[in-house]
Amino acid sequence: MTAFRALIVKDLRILLRKRGGFLSAFALGAIIMLMASLSGEATPISLGQRGAAAFWMGLFMGSTLFLSDSFETEQREGGQRALILLGTSPTAFFYSKALVNFFGLFVVGILLTPISAALFGVGPSLGGGLLILALGTLSLSAPGTLFTAIVSESDKRHLLLPVMMFPLVVPVLITVVQSTLLLTFGDAMGQASAWNSLLAIFALLHWLLDGALYSRAVD
Repeated sequence: MTAFRALIVKDLRILLRKRGGFLSAFALGAIIMLMASLSGEATPISLGQRGAAAFWMGLFMGSTLFLSDSFETEQREGGQRALILLGTSPTAFFYSKALVNFFGLFVVGILLTPISAALFGVGPSLGGGLLILALGTLSLSAPGTLFTAIVSESDKRHLLLPVMMFPLVVPVLITVVQSTLLLTFGDAMGQASAWNSLLAIFALLHWLLDGALYSRAVD
């Protein structure tokens, strides 16, 4: 636990020192939402329905820019290899990095929320929206951290990461879009709890399985 706490502090310092990741993820997400708002019908209902999908697709694409550089310092300076040789558990390394990545994506999602509300004219309630945002970013940050570790030594990591990550997180994106739509437009059929539970299961599975696979990935 001492090593785990030290790793989290290290990753937070790196994250705060390199604020460009926030800006690039936010800018790409906002551009994708802007393009979606200008396509299709401009009625309030159609705009709102496109808004949920555009928000999460923008956050996903922005997350690939944010995540692809999360291992840059360790790979460039050999920090990860040195920490593991000194006895640091690869599992602790993964979860510290994934937690900090989750924090970063959650902040980007909060920054994109008012942009989404302005472009599409509708948004979910504050409490439910934060819960869905937390579950959605948890489900993106764990596989994103795993695949970033796999492609981190490649010069093409910014291109490889979304290609490798997208097939794995398609079920997550479908689920979180449905949860957002039900929260925004009402749940006449009582489906929200089922979709939210499925999203929570995806988050749990990714954090358990991806953490278990990380040691094999770094080998």
